[in-house]
Amino acid sequence: MPTKIQSAIRITLTYAIFGSLWILFSDSVVNALVSDPAVMSQIQTFKGWLFILVTTGLLHWLVLSSLHSFEEQNELDPLTHLLRHYLFKQRLSAMLLRPRPNQSLMLIYIDIDAFSDINGQFSYETGDQVLVATASRLMNFYSSDVIIGRVGADQFAVAFWTPQSPDNIDTQIHNLRQQLQEVETGLKAPLSHTFGIALAPEDGETSKRLMSSCAEALGRAKKRQRGSVEFHNQALSDKEKGRRSLLTDLRLALQQNTMSIVYQPQFALHGRALTGVEVLVRWEHPELGMVPPDVFIPIAEDYGLSAQITAQVFRMAAEELVGSGLLGNQIPRASINISAVEFNSPPLFAGLQQTIEQYPKLVNHLQIEITETATLANLQHSAAIIQRLHDTGIRFSIDDFGTGYTSLRMLKDLPINEIKIDRSFITDMMHEPKVAAIVNAIISMARSFDLTIVAEGIENQSQIDKLAEMQCNELQGYHLARPMPLKQLQSFISSRA
Repeated sequence: MPTKIQSAIRITLTYAIFGSLWILFSDSVVNALVSDPAVMSQIQTFKGWLFILVTTGLLHWLVLSSLHSFEEQNELDPLTHLLRHYLFKQRLSAMLLRPRPNQSLMLIYIDIDAFSDINGQFSYETGDQVLVATASRLMNFYSSDVIIGRVGADQFAVAFWTPQSPDNIDTQIHNLRQQLQEVETGLKAPLSHTFGIALAPEDGETSKRLMSSCAEALGRAKKRQRGSVEFHNQALSDKEKGRRSLLTDLRLALQQNTMSIVYQPQFALHGRALTGVEVLVRWEHPELGMVPPDVFIPIAEDYGLSAQITAQVFRMAAEELVGSGLLGNQIPRASINISAVEFNSPPLFAGLQQTIEQYPKLVNHLQIEITETATLANLQHSAAIIQRLHDTGIRFSIDDFGTGYTSLRMLKDLPINEIKIDRSFITDMMHEPKVAAIVNAIISMARSFDLTIVAEGIENQSQIDKLAEMQCNELQGYHLARPMPLKQLQSFISSRA
């Protein structure tokens, strides 16, 4: 039944019920209280005018309520239940009237690349599933003070206040990309998104100007390349172009298998016996030289290349460590880092399992390192995944322990073997008593769970002495051994024999 007919029936029934109850009860009350015909006539006249007054107010309220309902239906997208363009603009105007000190209002336009191809190749129902899943992911990820809208057939908009820092802006984009990568639609072809970004008040002090700036940025991004990010601010756009250039070169390096790995030894605190090595990926750019992992790994995660890097690291580690005969003899274990993106994405994790299964000789001595933040994203999910691989004999280590919101339940519920104390704690504990107390508490807590404790970033003997007092198990850092390629590692091990 059409909404307007439903609304008319609701108003009519409400009016009829109220009028019937009024006549029934008001006449009964008058008859019970008044017996004089003249007085009763006057009261009936008064009652009639009062009925008109009350029902006029009632009709006003019912019609106003229905009109408001119609407006909401026109302002909210019926498929995704997000704000439509007009209401999004209104809410954005309201946000701009309440500026926050040292913060910019960040407006992001998100365009689903080749959306018409999804409708054509699959079906319009699949296209609707993509839109609904995208809207759901955005609503679940962002807090209530963020406004989210569907401003086009395949375009979404997000606006929120954020600290005025280039690094923070990069983090916001990185986090948004990861969320959108998790949209599950059953498509065989991966989804990609193009972004246009504007900041207030720099790119516009009104909602109209800010949205226009954002649309201009999105238009440039779509013309340049699918999956790209464009800022209205030219300096930020130039920075993003640098990332895109690195992305192109990174893809080429993966295609040509030109990346390499090095190994950083780990030692027992007492006796300095070699307990294992951490496998670290390296990328030597033909023009820029060595590109730090903290530069190219986030780019790989943003653009879906982390699984390819992991696959190549496993292949190279298996060829070198197993082929050289070091693994299982001089080297008890090899630790390989896994991206949080792979760990928390079911499709990528399924690919990771297939990669691991290709190297059974490596698996027997394999330890997977995952960040504390990755495990805390969904503790129950993490526990199931770790247990599944743990049952095959793979060890697990929590890297950068203490940098996230450390959970005692995490240590209790996750089947892990080791925690690695982040290097920032090891550095600061020498001159900050509170940090030293934290490190001591972490070590004591881990020992009570029968976990191995590795201190990262060892730079001097004083740190080792301090950790010995705290009964730490193992050490890793430049003071003991730098990351090294296989031949150098073989020589290093031979010199210790």
